[in-house]
Amino acid sequence: MYIMYVDESGDTGIKPGSSEYFILSALIIHEKRWNSFIKSFIDFRRSVNKATGFKVREEIHTQVMINGRIDANKGIDRNKRILILRNTIDWISTQEFVRILNIIVDKKSFTDSKIVFERGWSTLIQRFENTLKNTNFPDCSSSDDQGLIIADNTNGEDLRKLTRKMRSYNPIPSKYQSEPRNIPINRIIEDPVFRDSRHSYFIQIVDVIAYFTGQYIKPNKVIKKQGAKGYFERFESVMCKEASPKDPFGRVWIKK
Repeated sequence: MYIMYVDESGDTGIKPGSSEYFILSALIIHEKRWNSFIKSFIDFRRSVNKATGFKVREEIHTQVMINGRIDANKGIDRNKRILILRNTIDWISTQEFVRILNIIVDKKSFTDSKIVFERGWSTLIQRFENTLKNTNFPDCSSSDDQGLIIADNTNGEDLRKLTRKMRSYNPIPSKYQSEPRNIPINRIIEDPVFRDSRHSYFIQIVDVIAYFTGQYIKPNKVIKKQGAKGYFERFESVMCKEASPKDPFGRVWIKK
């Protein structure tokens, strides 16, 4: 079984002041790799603690680490915080048995935040389903492999309803006929499971991925000043490019 951990960047709002993009980032790992991954990450965190004083159990919350005041980051200055994030990205890129999926909803042509949410999440779930079916994940030897979704604890009820709906009604556009075909998902087990990022290293890792996915598209002043816009490119070795072969990083763009 494959586990997909998901976090968001931006929001689904369509009113002035909302983000320009709604981004879903996911880290996918096979269950048999879970223990070795977490042990390796804890070792990495210990090395970070030794070098910077950032405690092993301290939450990696990327936006706070980038934009937060020093008193909100245990006295660690911004340059060290950014170094921690960069090293985290580099560590992720060495984990050859994981894959990253990114869904980017460009909200300019949307008029309903509910549709933004549904388009983003249904696309991510469908890409997860398709990649399982096509055995394109590392360690995937059978198209019968199943998947489980674990997400940051937001919009839980809406996501549960969407996932259940896709199990019975999931219209897919057809190349050969005008009407879409109903192809329900059948490789995703259970309802999505929700975790508080404070208690999940995996959700914290995906928070880093989602943040820098957004900053690569539209960097803020701090990211520009620190020359960190290109940090996203450091994930390239573990990006699931099969999800969208036309994009150099496998990102799936939704524009209408």
